[in-house]
Amino acid sequence: MCRYLEYVRIPHTEPAEHEFRWGQRADLEVSKSKILEFMGELHEQDPQTWSQQYREAHSTPDSTQASTSSQR
Repeated sequence: MCRYLEYVRIPHTEPAEHEFRWGQRADLEVSKSKILEFMGELHEQDPQTWSQQYREAHSTPDSTQASTSSQR
């Protein structure tokens, strides 16, 4: 299985609710900051418009690793 996304049940919800989360393979192949940049271009907005996602993308130590390895 590719594991780009994970489908996870949100605890303590009735009826049961689920959400998609960034998967292991996605972490290895692409940085969240690059995805955010792409979404900004797509929607013609600054990536900082999505403040929560922007903070998450730039607080993750692996966010720079994926972008560096993809440039090789």
